[in-house]
Amino acid sequence: MPQNKDDQSTSTYSPATEIANIRDIGNYVGITFNKIKDDELYDVLCDPWVPHENFLFPLISQGDKNRSFKLHWINEYPWLSYSQKFGGAFCRICVLFGSDEGETALDTAMTRKVEQNRQKLIPIIETILFCGLQNISLRGHRDDCSIYSIDDNIKHHKGNFKALLEFRINAGDQILKEHFKTATKNTTYITDETTDVSISEQFSFCVRYFDSSTCSVQEHFLGFTKIEHVTGEYLADTIIQILKEKNLDLAQLRGQGYDGAANMSGAFKGVQSRIASLQPLAFYTHCANHRLNLVLSKASTVPSIRNTVGIITNIYNFLRESALRTQLLSEKITELFPFQKAVKAKKLCETRWVERHDGILHFLEILPAIIVTLDELSFSNHTGSNAQSLSAAIFTEY
Repeated sequence: MPQNKDDQSTSTYSPATEIANIRDIGNYVGITFNKIKDDELYDVLCDPWVPHENFLFPLISQGDKNRSFKLHWINEYPWLSYSQKFGGAFCRICVLFGSDEGETALDTAMTRKVEQNRQKLIPIIETILFCGLQNISLRGHRDDCSIYSIDDNIKHHKGNFKALLEFRINAGDQILKEHFKTATKNTTYITDETTDVSISEQFSFCVRYFDSSTCSVQEHFLGFTKIEHVTGEYLADTIIQILKEKNLDLAQLRGQGYDGAANMSGAFKGVQSRIASLQPLAFYTHCANHRLNLVLSKASTVPSIRNTVGIITNIYNFLRESALRTQLLSEKITELFPFQKAVKAKKLCETRWVERHDGILHFLEILPAIIVTLDELSFSNHTGSNAQSLSAAIFTEY
């Protein structure tokens, strides 16, 4: 960015420097290229003024630090030029060939998109207003079908709102027609690879889309695919191949969700970047379940949490490894909690943290029965010491 004129360098100017400064890019700021002579434009474009290696660039203060332009930036970025006149850097191409409305041009695509969306909303809003003014309910005999339903039984019994929208489309509203042809197809694809019992990598593939007939987001599992490699390129090619096999249009893709591994989320060689290069509208989202799993994995290293889970696991293993102990626990649960449906201890799942969460909640619910069971078992000759130590561990931790 240009720096304040008050921040001047202490360099010494010579006649040669003054001649060189004729090609200072700052002299052309605000001048359109058609007002510059061709030979002059060529000289500034191909041979702009470059500060001498001993040139002292002015300093600007940013907080507690002083910063200045670095000469090597000009070699690293061929489009960059420094202006002694303004004391700052400019994009040489933008200055010489940029239009007067350069800032506005950056927002042209977004402005056009906003206007298109407004045009799509107008007929929908007008239909709602029409129903309100005429005291017509939006719903009719049924409202669980899409605009383009081919079922004759449903086609003639749509809700009032959808029937009026269809009427507008049939009357020639091309904007609304095009909107309904494309809006409901937008989808998000969610994938992950996992290892099955045969030690083979399996690629799971899910699709999420908006169902206009029920006005809800639907998510469906499409299947597993065996994969040979886990590189970003291979997995991206696999996804594209699955889309083709399922007859799913990549142009309608609006989202992609994976875990945070480099081969999936990498900004350059990851799956998400390769898919985005083919469909820029496919916004990548780090899978929320994987994020939560990372948090839980980190939390499990906290000593109090680690010890608690370890004690619960040991108690479950101790009670479940004997039919007599399991039966005794069931009797105590039935005695203390007559309305408790689950009368057995649930083992903590090793792989699914959701199931482990349910197991811990169940443990807390039947904790009094577990304590009574361990107290009785502590008098046994064979299991007394283990039962006593587990009972003591409960009171130590809790």
